[in-house]
Amino acid sequence: MSYKASVMLPFDWQAQGMSALYPAVARPFSDVLGVRAQARSLMTPSASFDFVPAAAIEKVLEAQPTNGLYWLGLAQALNDGGAPFEKVGAALAMSMTVEPMEARTVARRIVFEFSIWDKLSAHERATAINELAKLGRRLPDQERKDLKLLLSVAPATQRAEIQDELTRSGRFDTDFAKWLGI
Repeated sequence: MSYKASVMLPFDWQAQGMSALYPAVARPFSDVLGVRAQARSLMTPSASFDFVPAAAIEKVLEAQPTNGLYWLGLAQALNDGGAPFEKVGAALAMSMTVEPMEARTVARRIVFEFSIWDKLSAHERATAINELAKLGRRLPDQERKDLKLLLSVAPATQRAEIQDELTRSGRFDTDFAKWLGI
């Protein structure tokens, strides 16, 4: 595959005037447990990307196909590079398949899912909310801050959808809502 991540911001962030928020959300994916360093070692010395090209991450995944964070990094790189969402979703699904319960992977996946909310199906949104409900207050502080930032600029309908789904799961209370900033 020959996808190349771009230094341009994804269209939805630019269109919503939130480009200043993007680095805070993208930060966890730019060096997912060393994937950036490993992928950069496969790149030509003259290459300069703010984000690692998806093709380089795919090479790393050939050697470590069961690393959910690397699959998540691939989903981010594909999304940043403007790949069709089917490819982004496939990489995201692989992250869920190979590491469905590992807290760090789940936490970063939640932040990514909430950053691409409008592209997710109803089932994928429910899954993201369910992951958040299961992780609850065990969500690491940095990911909670990133999620809180995303939710602070999310449309009211998205926040309401999240609250409704958390309420249905029996895991929503006002303290948790304050903790998340919704």
